[in-house]
Amino acid sequence: MLALRGRLRREARFDERQLPVLKELLDLVALGTVADLVPMDKNNRIMADYGLRRIRAGRSHAGISALFATAGKTPSLASSADLGFSIAPRINAAGRLKDMGKGIACLISDNKKEAAVLAGELHALNKARQTIESETLASVLEDVDERLSRQRPTQRQGLCLFSPDWHEGIIGLIAARVRERINAPVFIFTSAQDGRLRGSGRSIRNVHLRDLIVGIDRQKPGLIAAFGGHSQAAGMTLAAGNYPIFARLFARATADWLDAQEDAVELFSDGELQASEFSYETACQLRTAAPWGKDFPEPLFDGKFVVIESRVVAQKHRQLRLRPYDNGKLYLRAMLFNAERHGMLDKKLERVHILYSLEADTFRRRQSVSLTIRHIQTAD
Repeated sequence: MLALRGRLRREARFDERQLPVLKELLDLVALGTVADLVPMDKNNRIMADYGLRRIRAGRSHAGISALFATAGKTPSLASSADLGFSIAPRINAAGRLKDMGKGIACLISDNKKEAAVLAGELHALNKARQTIESETLASVLEDVDERLSRQRPTQRQGLCLFSPDWHEGIIGLIAARVRERINAPVFIFTSAQDGRLRGSGRSIRNVHLRDLIVGIDRQKPGLIAAFGGHSQAAGMTLAAGNYPIFARLFARATADWLDAQEDAVELFSDGELQASEFSYETACQLRTAAPWGKDFPEPLFDGKFVVIESRVVAQKHRQLRLRPYDNGKLYLRAMLFNAERHGMLDKKLERVHILYSLEADTFRRRQSVSLTIRHIQTAD
């Protein structure tokens, strides 16, 4: 930050008396670092950590405080997960459905009342985005499952889908969900106002999406009007008549990439926890070791459990009460969010093998721990 301040001074960007106090911007730096999946190297972790400390201390910008309030999150317990999964989606919803300017206005507002109004509008937009995404995803996955049923078991390739009715702001989210379902690269297209098609793609770890598109562009010059992105995500513009050709070339190119690879999803665990480690103290130690982010992931653990109780919550999540195989006295609460994505919404569960994070809970001022399930499978 001293180097940045020195550069601003050298370039005379501000009057000496108006140079910004950069530490007061660290809450925004933390949010941007987490939301944009910036690699959590040493410098970025330090800045994100101090930004989170400012939020916890009640010294954040009015907009961030207002967004925490609308999200039902407690600023004094702010974490990188709160920024990534609760705050960032509300800001992004403005850009997906309307104008990103509303999100920016909220973040830079120094008026608490104005920020509260803007945060409320962003919250409403995010609710609308969730509804549109849910309704679109249901129809898309039905189509995907029907296609997979007609596909040969040994045939693995990427997939392109198009509908003029899909909202341009959520096609990237849909692409990510379909990618999870088929474990292969996906492009989702919809019609834009200029008559062309806009596409958003998501890939898997071993397929570099931008390199794949570059190969198609070289093979068929002029087929793609414009594109950009990186290894895991990309955007594209096509003339409407070029979609069938691109879809065919995309399927062929991804099949070549995937041909020599095993059809499996790799999951990484930091191992099993001992009974004594399922404690509030351990969960707090993990929390204080944050922030987590790209290239510095949150610790995840795995283990096998007996399901004591299970119920559906809010029609899409599943709340479980678990007991470790090797401990008849230890009972743990666990939550599986969006259980349908795991194929576990209505499935009867008796014994499970799960990948999870350990969470510190202070529900009703009682200190305890719970598990957030990231992956689940039966362990019969």
